[in-house]
Amino acid sequence: MPMYFSEIFADVRMNWLTTEEQGVFLILLGRMWSNENELPNDDDLIAKLMNMSKRKWLGLKEKYLKLKLLHDDFSYLRNNRLTRTYEESRIKSNRFKEMAEAKWAKAKEKQSSKPSAFGPFGEE
Repeated sequence: MPMYFSEIFADVRMNWLTTEEQGVFLILLGRMWSNENELPNDDDLIAKLMNMSKRKWLGLKEKYLKLKLLHDDFSYLRNNRLTRTYEESRIKSNRFKEMAEAKWAKAKEKQSSKPSAFGPFGEE
């Protein structure tokens, strides 16, 4: 997960959070990334993931939603910037995967076109 700290901390909304709230938010982003860019909007689950009481999580969630650091997308919680970064990363990863597969296919083709050390009749 690429972290653009200069962008994160340049966001004025981060100044409205305490150090603890900023830390929880960054951990939450990491949890989202590990879960394909989203977390179920399940307060019990998130409180447990974040190792905090449900009451404390609900207070933080309310603040993050109010500041639009998180948004509730039907039954999931997401972050707009993380969504963009996740999609860009997925596209880049797929592109590199395709390039690697093409390279290995070409190498395999080249290897199979080399003449055998035993001549055209194979091993004897």
